[in-house]
This record gives sequence, structure tokens and C-alpha cells, in this order.
Amino acid sequence: MILDSTIFDEKRRKEVGDIPKTLERSPGHYQEFVIACKDPKTPARMNFDQAAPLAEVVLMGNVALRMGLREDLTRIRLHWDQEQFKFTNSKEATEYVHKQYRDGWKIDGCEL
Repeated sequence: MILDSTIFDEKRRKEVGDIPKTLERSPGHYQEFVIACKDPKTPARMNFDQAAPLAEVVLMGNVALRMGLREDLTRIRLHWDQEQFKFTNSKEATEYVHKQYRDGWKIDGCEL
């Protein structure tokens, strides 16, 4: 069992017992989405304010893997500038963040 970044063995877990459920349980991802669409006063639990930074972290991990850093992750640290949406210490890594489209092709509504 892990509690506040501390791992307890089975004996300790039995001493502590079950942790009380204090948060309301989700009816499920899809059902929660439908409820949020039908009733604006009931927002989804994982709104964009929470989901966007989480997705950003996951995507930065993908950039590190695409750069072939899997073996070097303990030695190379990428520095992310959230405001400028780029890595400050790796031009190569930043190239994976912004895709260059061929002339005549674009994504509507996005400034590339």
C-alpha cells in the first residue's frame, strides 16, 4: 500500500485498515461526460483545467522517447517553458512539439 509516497507492508496495512472513501465515486468516464453535457451545472470531474496540464506532461514524455532519450533520461533533463510552448534547452525536442505542414495544408482555427 502507498500512502503519501510511503510504502507500507502487509502487516502495517492491516494495522491501518481501509481508508474511508471521502470522495463521491464516478459513474464512469462516458456517463460522466453525458451528464456534464446535459446539465451545465454538473461539470465533469476531470475538467480542462486539470486535464490539459496532465496531457501536457504525458506529451512531453512522448517527445523525450521520440528523441531516443529512453536510455539517457537519467542524464538528460529537458526544460519546458509552458508560456512559450517549447523546450528551452533542446531545439531538437521542440521540433516534435510543432509540426510543419506542407504548403496548402493547415488545421482550421490553429495558428501554426
